[in-house]
Amino acid sequence: MIDLLGTLRGGLDRKRRADLLERFQLDPTKRVAPTRTVKEAGLPKLLFRGFLLPRMNGVFKRKDWLANGLLFAGYHLHVPWVIPGTLLVDTFAVAYPAKRYRSAWIGIAVHSAQSVFLGVLILTLVV
Repeated sequence: MIDLLGTLRGGLDRKRRADLLERFQLDPTKRVAPTRTVKEAGLPKLLFRGFLLPRMNGVFKRKDWLANGLLFAGYHLHVPWVIPGTLLVDTFAVAYPAKRYRSAWIGIAVHSAQSVFLGVLILTLVV
């Protein structure tokens, strides 16, 4: 990833690359596995938006998307500092569109875009 970002910025000299690898204790021979991202972004979204949201209509009627957003925020009790953002962003920007368009892909796309943006931002600042 360091090599890719270095190439995008016009090149990365070998000394700078070696310094970054040493400072962050990175092993350039290992590949980054996307499985962690898929588990973190995909599975909860599929559970809450793809499985639970369509079934919540029987109980919550037209406000099922709101109940789903509250439930998803409650799912994040282990990281309480993200609950306000999750409550606002995921309820209105993800749960409602997922209900309206009947697709869990919206939630997966939003969450993945956030992860990719933050990852590139952080690596750009480091490199």
